[in-house]
Amino acid sequence: MSTKTKVEEWEHAVDELNKSAAEYPDMETNIIPVMKFRYNSLCGESIKSCVLYYALFPEDYEIDRERLIEYWLSEGFLGEYPDTKRAINKGHDVLGTLINASLLTKNGTREVQMHDVLQEMAIWIASYFWRLEYTYFVKGRFGLHEIPKLKDWEAVRRMSLMGNNIKDITCHPKCSKLTTMFLQNNKLKNVGDKISHWKYVKNVGDKIALFF
Repeated sequence: MSTKTKVEEWEHAVDELNKSAAEYPDMETNIIPVMKFRYNSLCGESIKSCVLYYALFPEDYEIDRERLIEYWLSEGFLGEYPDTKRAINKGHDVLGTLINASLLTKNGTREVQMHDVLQEMAIWIASYFWRLEYTYFVKGRFGLHEIPKLKDWEAVRRMSLMGNNIKDITCHPKCSKLTTMFLQNNKLKNVGDKISHWKYVKNVGDKIALFF
């Protein structure tokens, strides 16, 4: 909203915000329609995907900016660039846009964070907006010892099970649409022979993030 400079722009913004609020009469807090409006105001589906991606992290999760940009690059959200530096610069530009829109907040000079209410909104947009309950399946820091059993594996696009106690990786044979799986900070054993059928494995320090 801080970028609006003309009266006509503010009047249009108010109309859109009122329209957005009317779409969510059952929401318990007024912050949801406001943030949904800011989300809808973002230019392009790629930057919106960057917002929704943060829903994969546990509640109140702080992440290094460079690490988050690396994830975005791995997912192809930032497009194609002739060199890594330009791609990273694009990532920082996106980060700045999301911070200015109050969709992400700065923690110090290196880390960013998303408010837990906004994460709930992001999960809702990613899943229920398309009438698919498990499009984004997020169970971070739930004390899980195995990958959960789901009713509809075919609906899952992205799954996050960070910060649990999972030792073995298993995947339902019908998870053909699953493109991203976060398993950082678990107790994985013998990972190599469990994921030989997966297309891409990315090691990030002593943590592990898996992508099909």
